[in-house]
Order: sequence, then C-alpha cells, then structure tokens
Amino acid sequence: SRIKGVKANTSRAGTPDYEIPADFSLREHARSRQAWELGDGDTFGAVVEFSGESGAVRAAAALGRPDDASPALRRFDVRRADSFARWLLAFAGDARPVAPQSLVDEYAALVERTRAVYA
Repeated sequence: SRIKGVKANTSRAGTPDYEIPADFSLREHARSRQAWELGDGDTFGAVVEFSGESGAVRAAAALGRPDDASPALRRFDVRRADSFARWLLAFAGDARPVAPQSLVDEYAALVERTRAVYA
C-alpha cells in the first residue's frame, strides 16, 4: 500500500541497485548515534538545561556540546524531536529543553500526557 510505480531493473535484473561498502557495519553505524539522531530528516539544534547532579544527568549532559550562555546549558543536534523529548522526560525534570520553542512545546505536552496517565 506504500509503494507506487514500481519499475524493475531491466539492466541488472535480480541484483541490488547499489552496493553496500565492504567496511560498512550497520551495528557500528547505529551504535554511534543516539535515537534522536537517526533518520533522514533535517537536524535542528536543541538547547537543554541540566539541573541535576546525579551520575545519569552528568553522563547525559556530556553527550551535548557546551553553550556559551551558561554551564548548565548543553547543545544537541536532533533529527527526531519525539525521541529526544522522551529521553529528556526520563530525567524527571533534571533535564529540560529551553530551545527551540517547538521542542519545548512537545516536551511540555509529553509531560502533561504522562501526568494524565498517573493522575
């Protein structure tokens, strides 16, 4: 139902239309990225404020780049806002997005939906 206009490769029937490089490892490729970095969409910059001092919060903050505005802020390159917002939610308020506004809004909506489940 998702494929339309299929055409057979008549010049090389029964063979792939591309070759995977011999040194490519899907396992390494996936391992080298966080869930929010995977996908084909454009990346956007996200700024997160980390306020907790636990080892988990410090390790999460270390995944981002420093932000000149404050030592509590870290910058991330994100492709999947939904995955990134869910990851931040796991820090129970010790990590919250501050930019862009679309991510802040998505995170806030996720917080509210989660609260509603446990109300």
